[in-house]
Amino acid sequence: MRKPFALLVLLFGMMLSSLSFAGRVLPANGKLGVLDHYQLNAVSIDGTAQPTAAAIRVYGTNNLLLPPQQVPDNSNIWYTTEANGNVWKIWLISDDELAQIKQQLKKQQN
Repeated sequence: MRKPFALLVLLFGMMLSSLSFAGRVLPANGKLGVLDHYQLNAVSIDGTAQPTAAAIRVYGTNNLLLPPQQVPDNSNIWYTTEANGNVWKIWLISDDELAQIKQQLKKQQN
């Protein structure tokens, strides 16, 4: 009785740990930019003020949601917009992710 339970716990732990090593998947329809400033209902990307969606979400480099007061200014981001152009989701990206994205965008242009 104890052995199957221990095995089940071990397998579950292995599944969770493997998920933590998986890289982030950013949406293909996103845009690269620099977040100049962010506060609730106001965002400035690449020097341009842009409207935000009512349910805007900002994800940190660890893929966790960030409250407005924890979003750093002048950050590299990947973002998506709603059909009406409002900024809907923002992902803060690391320097490594930035290099990968730039490389992918360069390949798409060729």
